[in-house]
Amino acid sequence: MRFEVWAPEADTVVLEAAEVRCPMERDPLREGWWSAEAEAVDGDRYGFRVDDGPLLPDPRSRRQPDGPDGPSAVVWTTGRCCRTPVRGASRTGRTGRARWSTRGRTPGATGGRGGG
Repeated sequence: MRFEVWAPEADTVVLEAAEVRCPMERDPLREGWWSAEAEAVDGDRYGFRVDDGPLLPDPRSRRQPDGPDGPSAVVWTTGRCCRTPVRGASRTGRTGRARWSTRGRTPGATGGRGGG
């Protein structure tokens, strides 16, 4: 699985995923971005250490089971969810590809459908 984080002022970034430490490499094509490949499955906790600092959550994480300051969790999707419209969602994205956004919506008590 590929992990990425934007840390433009960092000298080093280390990925900690599923209790394994993996040094990340600067992306030569995108200034400030770091990336690494690591084994991970749905639910594995992960985070980033910038310049040997504390473990930080992924700022783009889709799941924070231990709260905003805890490690992030891997969310494994089949990709199908991104092509299926969600009630109350708006269509955004590139020409020829549908992408669905539910920003501003809160999952309701009816199986994760948008509230409203």
